Amino acid sequence: MRILRCYPHACLGGGSSYDFRSLSVALAMYYPDIGLHIVIPSPPEVNVVKQQYVWKIPFRVMGSSSTYWPDCKQYNNLSDQELKDYFTGLYKSLLKITRAIKPNVIHCDFLLPSGWAAAKIGRELNIPVIITSHGADLKMMEIDERYLLGAVNNLASVKHFIAYSPDHRDWIQELLPNDYHEKVDYIPGGVDKIYYSPRTDISFIQQQYKLEPKKFILGVGRFQKRKGFHLLVEAAKQFDYPMILIGNGWEMESLKDQAVAAGLNNIQFLGFMGLDKTDLLRQFYTAAGVVVIPSLTREETLCFVGLEAMASGATIIASNVGGLKYILNNGEAGVLIEPNNQTELEISINELMRSPELAQDYSKKARRRVETEFTWKKVASKYYNLYRSLL
Repeated sequence: MRILRCYPHACLGGGSSYDFRSLSVALAMYYPDIGLHIVIPSPPEVNVVKQQYVWKIPFRVMGSSSTYWPDCKQYNNLSDQELKDYFTGLYKSLLKITRAIKPNVIHCDFLLPSGWAAAKIGRELNIPVIITSHGADLKMMEIDERYLLGAVNNLASVKHFIAYSPDHRDWIQELLPNDYHEKVDYIPGGVDKIYYSPRTDISFIQQQYKLEPKKFILGVGRFQKRKGFHLLVEAAKQFDYPMILIGNGWEMESLKDQAVAAGLNNIQFLGFMGLDKTDLLRQFYTAAGVVVIPSLTREETLCFVGLEAMASGATIIASNVGGLKYILNNGEAGVLIEPNNQTELEISINELMRSPELAQDYSKKARRRVETEFTWKKVASKYYNLYRSLL
């Protein structure tokens, strides 16, 4: 069984690329009978599996800010000619690779031109195609009709559309015509439960950053308006606890200016932590009193930050949107608050920071949920069974 997995964006940084890399590694590890081939853009920047190919994309495009492709174009800013050229370039490059590999299944990411190209090749070469959505594609379909029409017109032959969570599945079904709906299901992403662990040694960050375990607030992610970090900065006025913000993105300078204007001296911005700093990041997860995920929209289709933090023994406070309510089991494994509710956010943080026993109870439930639902072995088995069903 030969599987061709295709990813069109920077293969470092962000939840979707983390999912692509980690799932590919898990499939290769647990199912050696799969001949797994992956295609990522040039330059590849990272080695994921042995059978790896370069997708010659005509120019770089993303739907959000990118630490690794800071000069990339944005999907909604492409001219009609640029969109045509982008799709044509994707298609021609992927077609050449597909003919060489002769896969039994093509598994592509995003209901955007990358998915359109995979679907067209699948029709022409009679190869079943699966597409995993990541949320940014659906948002683009909502704000730019070209991508909605492109999906409807190009993806009818796709065998399965995969979402991360029940809400993500519902969102796809809301956008696509009724005859697509039965082909939409969800398979969550996962987390390495051994690497991310409550037993992680946190001595380095204790010494380096002078942080007392369980006595600071942590926020991690891409700094964009929809992530709600401005609410967390505003909330810092109400706390004596230190707050650590880890990440980068379009809103970085705005958040820093907000903190300065408010006269806050209890916030540290530590920047983006890539693959070379994951050991440091997991120490922060384990040591934090609470990890706060204040996202505002359903574009948070799962949240790998949340899964990593849960596996690491953190106590989670998150907005009741998208996949967050799914990973926290509707509030059983962490505290869910209404999005954009400043008062509720501040009260919830204060309550858990002042109630270590309650925080510990949530932490244990979160870790158990990860162990039962979100390991990469479990996720890989679901994809393996899906692939086999298409042979």
